[in-house]
Amino acid sequence: AAATVAAGAIAAVVARHALDPAGEPAKGYGAAGWPLLGAAVYLALIGLLSYAVALLVRHVIPALVGVLGGVLIVSPLLAGVTDHARWLPARAGSQLYDRTDTVLGAGTGALVVLGWIIVLGAAAGIRFIRRDP
Repeated sequence: AAATVAAGAIAAVVARHALDPAGEPAKGYGAAGWPLLGAAVYLALIGLLSYAVALLVRHVIPALVGVLGGVLIVSPLLAGVTDHARWLPARAGSQLYDRTDTVLGAGTGALVVLGWIIVLGAAAGIRFIRRDP
């Protein structure tokens, strides 16, 4: 996650200087490092969500398909249909680096993702206790 965020930050700096050599500061974030930190936290939270799903289903491939399908396919499709898609983990977590939602902020978006992680982790714990002697 750290290498991906660092490579993305370097690419963004290069693209920004290529497109806007005057160096006008970014609007809406204050410090330039906050979106970078938010992206790193987002990737860590999605990783924890994947781990919770893997604990729940107990197989790597279904967990991988489920999380990738939810983050990359279901969330963007539902966002075009309904405003309730903001409560999905991918949309809520994206508020950490891309503050476009008027209802959720960065803190509440992180709390929504943590809620998903806790619920899935609790379901995995209950399944473990009931199924394994």
